[in-house]
Amino acid sequence: MQPVAHAIELSSFRARAGVSDEEIVAAYRLIRQEYMPQQPGVIHHDWFRRDSGEWVDLLVAESLEAAHRACAGWLDHPATRALMALMEPGSTDLAFWIPGALPAFLTVGE
Repeated sequence: MQPVAHAIELSSFRARAGVSDEEIVAAYRLIRQEYMPQQPGVIHHDWFRRDSGEWVDLLVAESLEAAHRACAGWLDHPATRALMALMEPGSTDLAFWIPGALPAFLTVGE
């Protein structure tokens, strides 16, 4: 059975001037290979780019604690520091999300 997601982390940032999409993608691949496999409770990690050039990082975890642990380690790992060096200072936004209660009309019959 697949683990159930109980938290997500969404962060966004802009790349520094002159940084290419290919550099960002290469940095994320390094994170996927070297950092994420060491993070217990992480179900999925991915990244997306908007047409405006803003990047969004998505982490899906089994618990809010697992999401917090995975994000806390970013400051101390070479693979994640490589990505942070490509980010425009002051452009990052980070938030954690947990499931909310479903409205009653969606739970009828359960």
